[in-house]
Amino acid sequence: MRETIVQSEPLSPGHIHSPSPSDVGRAGKGKLRQKRSEITREKIVDAAARQFDACGFAAASINAIIENGNVTKGALYFHFPSKEELAQQVIERWSAMVDEEYAALGEPGDGSPCRQLVRFCSEVAHRIDADPGLRAGLLLTVEPSLAEGKSAYRKWRNSIDELVVRSIEAGEIRAGGASHRLSDQVCATFIGGAQIQSIDVSSPNLQTRVADVFEGLPGNPD
Repeated sequence: MRETIVQSEPLSPGHIHSPSPSDVGRAGKGKLRQKRSEITREKIVDAAARQFDACGFAAASINAIIENGNVTKGALYFHFPSKEELAQQVIERWSAMVDEEYAALGEPGDGSPCRQLVRFCSEVAHRIDADPGLRAGLLLTVEPSLAEGKSAYRKWRNSIDELVVRSIEAGEIRAGGASHRLSDQVCATFIGGAQIQSIDVSSPNLQTRVADVFEGLPGNPD
């Protein structure tokens, strides 16, 4: 019995499904809405950071953030159900900046550990001096009512401590009690300096304060 082979006809261009104008229009509108949503979200975080920097977490009000950001209450609560979640986003911005500066140092062993330590702290200080929102993120890491900030603070402190230990092991910083406490001293300088600067703009900036910490440090390269 001969098998009948049925050849399928080639598809004509009309058989190939292509997006209709309405599909394209909906996709375009969806992307536009998403972009607008992202812009609104960033405006809210910017406004919250300014408010946290100006008066601290506890005193910052949702109404002031709404007014400062020129957004609606509905838009704010759509993106952030609470002030704590807003603060967490500000902390994450600061933490991302710290990670970026640490990654820019390169791999361990790429140059002098002590120079890397000084450069890392100086660059972080420079970024905070230039952006009050980052200063707010730094100060929120030690806000007692925000448990989320503690992990960001410890990660930052440990990054500094790692560079301090490598500097001591390389013989660039003389070992001793004060040297092993250097990371805590640096963090305290950042926190204290940021708190003072937020209420007294004429006070020395963080770059100056950090440079003072490292000036005269035994083994610190010029």
